[in-house]
Amino acid sequence: MAMLLACGIAHADDLRDELSRSLAHPAPGKGLERAPLRAPSWCAHASFERDEGWPATIQNELRDYRGGHYSQYRLIEAARALCNAPGDPLAARVATEIEQYWINDSGLSEADAIESISARVDVAELDAGQHKLCDALAGDEPDDARQKLQHAYQFLFGCNSTAMWMGQAPDMAELGALLDRGPVEADPIARTAWLLYREYKLLEEGEKPERALLGYVIDQQDLHAVTAADALRALDRPPFAGSAFARILIKESVARERMLAARIDDAVAALTRDPAWKELLVTAPQRGAAAWLAAAAAGKAVLARSDAAAAATPRHHGRHAHAPAPDCAPLRADFLALAKKLKHDNLATFRAQLDDQPLAGLLLHRIVGCELAAGDQAGGQALDRLAGEVRLMPGPRMAALFAAADALADLGDRIRVEPSQLPWFDDEPREGRTDLIENVGTHGVIASLAKTAKGLHVTFVKKRVQEMSQKCAETNKIDRIEQGGKVVYRTVCHDTGLVWVDEGPLPVDVSTAHIAALRVGRFVRIDDSMYNDTVPITVFSDTVGKHLVAVCGFVLE
Repeated sequence: MAMLLACGIAHADDLRDELSRSLAHPAPGKGLERAPLRAPSWCAHASFERDEGWPATIQNELRDYRGGHYSQYRLIEAARALCNAPGDPLAARVATEIEQYWINDSGLSEADAIESISARVDVAELDAGQHKLCDALAGDEPDDARQKLQHAYQFLFGCNSTAMWMGQAPDMAELGALLDRGPVEADPIARTAWLLYREYKLLEEGEKPERALLGYVIDQQDLHAVTAADALRALDRPPFAGSAFARILIKESVARERMLAARIDDAVAALTRDPAWKELLVTAPQRGAAAWLAAAAAGKAVLARSDAAAAATPRHHGRHAHAPAPDCAPLRADFLALAKKLKHDNLATFRAQLDDQPLAGLLLHRIVGCELAAGDQAGGQALDRLAGEVRLMPGPRMAALFAAADALADLGDRIRVEPSQLPWFDDEPREGRTDLIENVGTHGVIASLAKTAKGLHVTFVKKRVQEMSQKCAETNKIDRIEQGGKVVYRTVCHDTGLVWVDEGPLPVDVSTAHIAALRVGRFVRIDDSMYNDTVPITVFSDTVGKHLVAVCGFVLE
């Protein structure tokens, strides 16, 4: 027995010696190089199975951690195994290395790193807290935006797999449309998830890592916007309130996000030593964002009315039978006041002027939503054609993005970037679509206007042209037999001479709601694609469509 005991002790000493030789203390990284060695302070509530071979377990876990990626759980397994012998003289060296690696990966301070490890080695409590929170986050939300926020929470807290900061960030592009002055911007928890997703994208390695940094055009407005204090305060609401698990995960996630943000700052600083890259990534986006914020401040009341109308407008267009129709008049008045100040010598000039107005596209889209909700399908559809040709900038991020796109045109060959490579929130930028209004519907010079019970009957000037008339006769020769057995005989025709005919658009009826600016002698283009109504898209004071006086119901004269 004594011999067996001695062999066991010798074997244990060998394991300890191997572990000691494998340690890298001081661990790579800044923070604990000169810290005094001390016993692990995280074992008070650690849950683990007794392991006599703990030195080998720790050595294996640390070896796997050092050779792997996104393997932080190996550190926790090593920390838990160390609790087999927290008083062992070797434990202090091991604890210091584990702690330093945890700080390196998470970005936590020393005190927060100890708190984090202490929580994670208590497996039973941690798992119970995660299950409780994730169960509360399960299920469907009543609208699409809230559902997307819930998905962000689930990814952040590892409800689907590993906690987001510890693994490969899932694709969270769906949050982009909710960022600019949206619910993501106002929610530090969802915003942290968005930032981790964007930061992993910005730091992607490839043949041309500068391509990944193009996301900085929009991301710079968020990289330093969330603090741990902000995110922790956001936990004071269901289902996060009182969750120790949520508190630990938020502290870890924000610390990791802050560390990645610092790496991105360094990468951008290096890249923007080139003036062309500085113009694209920093100067132009900041210029665009500042212009949007200045316009928003100057039009504070207009923007507030637009936001309120958008919040009250149903997401699915079309009004419920018992719901009151929204009043779109204030929105239209606000847009008209802006539009009348713009040059409108012709349609192209007016459209370019709208593009240069930071709030114009947003106001237009809000009116479209209002009119469709109010039941004016024809008017809403017509106005949507114009809105589709104007830059939509709901906030400073999209304004920064369009400013960067404009800068690319001036940079020319100094930088090898295509506009499509910029981080558009949508599949494609909403600009350059200049064929919608020009090619739609009936157009011509108004010849006469006659009142009807519902509006005006519009006829158009005809052109007298000559065309060859023909006389045709059916022969007794079978040309084809159609399905069903019908016999079709061949027809032969011969010219009978030139005749004069009137050529031009057929008359249309326009409802009273859409007759503004219609005058005899004016060139007009009318959207007649809606079966129950026709809407003038553009009205010009001349006969050739050069001087614009009205567009989609907005009279500019």
